[in-house]
Amino acid sequence: FGVHGPAVARLLALPIGLLYFALPFWASINEVLQRITVEATRVLVWLTGLPAYVDGNFVRVPSGLFEIEGGCSGLHFFV
Repeated sequence: FGVHGPAVARLLALPIGLLYFALPFWASINEVLQRITVEATRVLVWLTGLPAYVDGNFVRVPSGLFEIEGGCSGLHFFV
């Protein structure tokens, strides 16, 4: 910003500020979205009648165990 002057700094302050302050917000909402994904999985498993046990982010079905990771929370689609 120092090279291009105060006019460019004022012009770019809002977009850069939005990106800077938005990143921590999206990281915190990821946990909420992950929990919603776990609950949706619990309901869908119950509706299909599949015998499963859900413990935290882990779902145990007769064929094995899988974890609903933070990347599966749907944050990309939410944003």
